[in-house]
Amino acid sequence: SVQITPAGKVFFKEFDVLHDQINDSLDRIRSFGLLEANSLSIGYPDAINVDSFLPKIIQTFKLKYPNTNLKLNRYRLKDLRTLLMNESLDIIFSFSFDLSSLYACEFAQIEKRKPFIIMSSSHALANKASITIDDLEDEPLICYEQEASNGTHKLTNSGCKLIGFNPKSYIYAKNTDTIISLVSFNQGIAFMDKSICLNTDLVAHDVFPDDCAFDMVAVWLKKNKKESLANFQEIL
Repeated sequence: SVQITPAGKVFFKEFDVLHDQINDSLDRIRSFGLLEANSLSIGYPDAINVDSFLPKIIQTFKLKYPNTNLKLNRYRLKDLRTLLMNESLDIIFSFSFDLSSLYACEFAQIEKRKPFIIMSSSHALANKASITIDDLEDEPLICYEQEASNGTHKLTNSGCKLIGFNPKSYIYAKNTDTIISLVSFNQGIAFMDKSICLNTDLVAHDVFPDDCAFDMVAVWLKKNKKESLANFQEIL
């Protein structure tokens, strides 16, 4: 008859323990994979108000898919693009003019936004019922550096041409927070979404024609086939 040596007995005992550990590890890996597959990472611009659409979208999605783990965070415009392209985010909300070169992406229009002249509440023109381009002839224009947001940079230039505005000078900023601070300190004016004025000491003046609008869009990578993303797209 075949007998197991003492060394063999030790081996089989150790193997049983190892086998259980491997199975436990596989279960944890499978569980993690399921959690990741059933999660969705969402990014949206810092300092830009999204209350007109995002809460409703999130509420509708959670009612239909309550078991999906949603992760929402604010980011700078430049960071949104980077995080989407390196797949750290599944979907982002941003302005279409800042994403037109992302050929690996798909878009869904959410709503239209109109640019406004934004200035400090302490600005000499802040309390005027309306202003004209002539009122702004001595104003510096605060805008994004081209590297920080190429789309916004181009929109600023085209906006100036559209309304015939020749800024006294340009002040360039790397992010939205810096633009808001500079405008608040009365260092110049900016072209921005009106919602930027909420909960700040900034005021908005309408000098652009009504048909001058840009799209707020949802954007995701074409190659992202997560079921949770497909479900989210249904809600948009």
